[in-house]
Amino acid sequence: MSRRIAKDVRGTIYKVSFPTLPNRTIQPSLVDLHQKAGQHDILVMEFEVNIPSWLATLKTGIPVKFEWAQGKRSNVWYGYVTVVDSEKSPQKYQPMRIQCVGSSYVLKQSASRIFKNKTIREVAAIIASENGLSFIGDKVPNLIRYSQLTITGESYWEWLQTHANEVGCVAFVSGTRLYFRRAQEVLDVGSSDIPILQMWDTDIPTTDVGYDRTLISFKVMS
Repeated sequence: MSRRIAKDVRGTIYKVSFPTLPNRTIQPSLVDLHQKAGQHDILVMEFEVNIPSWLATLKTGIPVKFEWAQGKRSNVWYGYVTVVDSEKSPQKYQPMRIQCVGSSYVLKQSASRIFKNKTIREVAAIIASENGLSFIGDKVPNLIRYSQLTITGESYWEWLQTHANEVGCVAFVSGTRLYFRRAQEVLDVGSSDIPILQMWDTDIPTTDVGYDRTLISFKVMS
């Protein structure tokens, strides 16, 4: 059994932009940002009609900036375009969807290399620097210094997830920073992906909705 408490709060205001294509200013009617521990962030945008010039220029790897605010909370999310898809049908409504991966996209490439006389935290810092990310890492006591650490055919992202977990840490990318933090510290901060329960017709663009029905509290009774 569970009990949920809900209340009306300010709706979410957002803006999507493409830094290398500043003339692309049309805003999507729907935005979904999926965030889950240990996985790449996925941003899915939907436009009510397909735009031929966008289909021609929005290629894999184009940078994306997603800004949002809800009440006093706000954030900026960075990522890269991975898939642009459009539906062709006789109906007037022909949506275009753009899928993006977060800044961790730069860690997707596979690698085969050896790091000598390093801790896992030190390797994480090297990977961040080589891929244009700044590094923020907790000081983890008693980390083992390995004579060699090997990456064999897996991506930097996969390697970081596996080895950070081995020492009780979490590796994740936010904005342009690679974080290497103790798992307990991340749990104490809490999750940012609060469920939004939409109370309006899905045909109404979310930017035109003044209030959302938001899950404020969830208490397990038994």
